[in-house]
Amino acid sequence: MNLLILFFYIYPIIFIGLPLSTRILYALGGVFLFICQRFIDKRLFSVWWGLVPVALCSVGSGILNLTFDFTFVFYAFSQIAIFFASHAMVYVFGRKKKNFDLSDFLKCFVYVVGIQSLLALLMFLFPALHDFMYSIIRLNELEDEMVDSTYGMRLQGWGSNFFGAGIINGLALILMTYLFLNKRVRRLWCFTILYVFILVIGILIARTTLIGFLFSLFYLLAWKWKNPYWIKRKMRWMLLVCLILLSGVSFIFLYLDAKVVMWAFEMFINYGSDAGLSSASTDRLKEMYIYPTSLKTYLIGDGLFNLKDHYYMETDVGYLRLLFYGGIPVALCFFIYPYMIIKKTLATYSSPLFKRLLFIIFLYVLVLNFKGLADVNLFLILLYGLLFHWVKNGQTVESDTYE
Repeated sequence: MNLLILFFYIYPIIFIGLPLSTRILYALGGVFLFICQRFIDKRLFSVWWGLVPVALCSVGSGILNLTFDFTFVFYAFSQIAIFFASHAMVYVFGRKKKNFDLSDFLKCFVYVVGIQSLLALLMFLFPALHDFMYSIIRLNELEDEMVDSTYGMRLQGWGSNFFGAGIINGLALILMTYLFLNKRVRRLWCFTILYVFILVIGILIARTTLIGFLFSLFYLLAWKWKNPYWIKRKMRWMLLVCLILLSGVSFIFLYLDAKVVMWAFEMFINYGSDAGLSSASTDRLKEMYIYPTSLKTYLIGDGLFNLKDHYYMETDVGYLRLLFYGGIPVALCFFIYPYMIIKKTLATYSSPLFKRLLFIIFLYVLVLNFKGLADVNLFLILLYGLLFHWVKNGQTVESDTYE
């Protein structure tokens, strides 16, 4: 049951007949818990200060440019909604006082991503299931158009697709590396199969998953890289990953539609044909690196984020969208909030391995924004809330076993 509840937090869905997404409904539940049950500690609200700089810069840019486009004021409100929704999740996972800790929660997060990946595969293999799952939810006009235009060319998730789905799958791979390094894996074969499954299906949904895989690999190799015991242990796991990955890729090439395979592995296919490590999307991304020519844009931006049917300046690059909207101030302030969450999380609980995990996640977000506007605040704020709740109630967060 907890996995199902967490699923609709990670992947917000608007069901037919309901006016709000599942995450917003959770947010209303979080507000109820705060007002009626005083479940949320008031000290947690201090994290909202991390949203003030980007909201103020948004107001300033909108007024100074006379566009009155206050996009990041609304972004701040959306993050507050996620804050309350996360505490509905804290209520669900935090009530269990014994035999549930940080690694158990991370496993639940990974299992939910695995369920989403399995659902995406089944919806691709069985079109009737795809039609049914999408018939019971509401999409906006843009989402509906994108789902229709990419159907049959790539796998589609339920509640999350494209770049956003790739971010979550990549994050799951990083979390699984933490679980491996912390020796919280009981059945390595099953764990590795799940790791490869999330990786491969993630690539078939969004090639952004590869970024998460690279960070997962970096995290694995960088941890205790001189320790002989860990060198052997990591090499054994990497060998197992390679073997299962080869089997999985072979299955894909044999049984999945050629169009899907060509799209997912276009970069590697082009590299094998001496066309370089490139794809249509990477070539298009290069064209989106258009820089401001006015000093005023660097200082206060142009005060525009989205136009009616496209992004302002036709760029999807995260840093450039921030820069064109509110200049360097907005581009910097956007990252203050996740930085503050991480800082407060480490003040609540810290270990060398966990500290490295949060560093990797923050670096992951910074790199993702070279592709598109990205954050993983829904995970970070939930993690912070859980740790704060457990520590406050005298519960052992986790016994690190990596030494």
